[in-house]
Amino acid sequence: MDDLLNTKSAANYLGVCENTMYKWRHLSNIGPDYLMLGEGNLVRYERSDLDAYKSKCRIRPELEDYYTVEEVARSLRCRLTTVRRWIDTGQLKAYNFNGKKVSDADLKAFKCRKLVKPGGALSLVEHVTG
Repeated sequence: MDDLLNTKSAANYLGVCENTMYKWRHLSNIGPDYLMLGEGNLVRYERSDLDAYKSKCRIRPELEDYYTVEEVARSLRCRLTTVRRWIDTGQLKAYNFNGKKVSDADLKAFKCRKLVKPGGALSLVEHVTG
């Protein structure tokens, strides 16, 4: 029974708040597996399920493509100073190893948040969803 954790302990183990655990349970395919004991009112988490969930959430940066600031500027058809400003202001996430690098996932997310002008350069205007 030592491996069974209540919701609060499981949340602490994963480093999330207790409310997140409740939300995950009600959104079916999100979050770790859990047990419904008794007549369905006693929820417990097995430590092995929490570990499996953490492993599933792990991102392996070495498998992801990274781009230099110069490559990002070419891809977005904008100036180096513009890309550096986006990085410095936190609009574009960059990692510092052997110079600043932008992951493929972060670049795609950035492109989704921005509009492309007819000339090709990115606008600082956020997408307006209608």
